[in-house]
Amino acid sequence: MSRDKASGENLRTVSGDKPLQIKKPSITLANERNEKSGNGSGKENRLHTRLPLVVRAEMQIDGTQQIGYLTNLSLGGAFLATKEMLAIGTPVHLHVFLPWKLGEFEAEARIVWSSGKDGNETDPPGVGLQFTGLDSHAESRLRAYVGAFLRLVAQIEE
Repeated sequence: MSRDKASGENLRTVSGDKPLQIKKPSITLANERNEKSGNGSGKENRLHTRLPLVVRAEMQIDGTQQIGYLTNLSLGGAFLATKEMLAIGTPVHLHVFLPWKLGEFEAEARIVWSSGKDGNETDPPGVGLQFTGLDSHAESRLRAYVGAFLRLVAQIEE
């Protein structure tokens, strides 16, 4: 690996091509103990690191089939981007399609907080979901995603 003389950035070559400039990313993983509790107290109580992503999910909410997008995911839950007003406590059945050919899984969840239909200063419009039912396949797929994501971050930060 060489360094760009002007910027000092690390350069990498790919198959003998010219060096590519790779800037160190600024990836921030939200430790979920420092995030929303959903109980209106403002107290933070997450247990798992939320990982950013955008994946399609099919959902069954109040007997209605919907398609939406999860914009972060953890072993404990996810954020569902939506402008639809959904009540806290509403059960949700999810079918999630993971990136990187890691497969898909189904999970039961419930809505634990909402940023409202317009969002707020830190969150886009949507709802926070807490997983209430993951079978062994779902947990395995989810752990595979978390592991792959963290390995990718480690490689990028080298």
